[in-house]
Amino acid sequence: MEDNQLRKILSYYLQGEYQINQGASGMNNLTRFIEQKDKKYVLRVYQNHCNKTLVEVEQAILKSIKGVPVPVVIPTLNGEWIVSVDNHLAVLFAYQEGINLKLERLEQYRNYGEMIGHLSQSLAKLTIEVEGYLPYYELDLAYPNHQISQFCQYPYDEFKHLEEELRIVEAVYDELVNMKPEFEKLPKQLIHGDINASNLLMDEEGMISRILDFEFVTKDLRAMEIAICLSEVLYEGKEEIWAKLEAFIEGLNQSLSLSEEEIKLLPSLILLRRLDVVIHFIINYRRHISSEIKRKGDFLANQIKKLVHQKEWLDKYANDLIEYFKRY
Repeated sequence: MEDNQLRKILSYYLQGEYQINQGASGMNNLTRFIEQKDKKYVLRVYQNHCNKTLVEVEQAILKSIKGVPVPVVIPTLNGEWIVSVDNHLAVLFAYQEGINLKLERLEQYRNYGEMIGHLSQSLAKLTIEVEGYLPYYELDLAYPNHQISQFCQYPYDEFKHLEEELRIVEAVYDELVNMKPEFEKLPKQLIHGDINASNLLMDEEGMISRILDFEFVTKDLRAMEIAICLSEVLYEGKEEIWAKLEAFIEGLNQSLSLSEEEIKLLPSLILLRRLDVVIHFIINYRRHISSEIKRKGDFLANQIKKLVHQKEWLDKYANDLIEYFKRY
């Protein structure tokens, strides 16, 4: 996005001189850091969609949620909350101090679980009157089968070296689509929908200080929130991961305990999260959606490999994972 477009958006919010700084953007939207005198802001320009209702759902949650630290939305000079410029929606947030979470110590994993438990509890108390994003398990509605089969069976030249991995992607899609009746029986509530390190800030002691980016908040399976977290950390070998997993569960269980049915389906939900990420970026790649990800082909290839790696891990250790949750 051009500088003059950014300034056109910011004219709805700010008067006088300010500085636009480019920092780390998310994988889906454009982010700029704004400084004006002693105040700092974060500008987000949505690039996944131009659906005002989805942004209104996100903002309604941010204004209503209690008990967890979340972003603060800044109104325009006219008291509005969303700006539309050149077919792009934009929102301004107050800047929050902190750096992206890096999970290194067991106490951090415990804190991670504890914070996710509190978040789930807080979101369970809220409702939304309009439809947000589709739940993860609605694969057949969100991503019709023919789109996935076409990409996997007839990959672009850039991905032909991943033909075997893409066959696995297609097989995982078919498997999880057929599990929809099982998923639908699980407890449902609002979830954040995209918990990962880039959406969590930590303080100087390494503890979580704020939960960011509620763009994908929607009504979904309660256990999906936990599966999303686990999909981000279950990449290490068996000996390395179990102490961290135990610490995460201990923190989580302070405020949230999953049912036996939810625990049983956790491995499939973890794979569902990883599959959704892959398909999301396949669609973005095919539609040439703008983002600040460099080398989009390499990025998508890495997501495909992560899915395959996670499936291999779960094929070996799914039962161990289930027993760990039951034990703690």
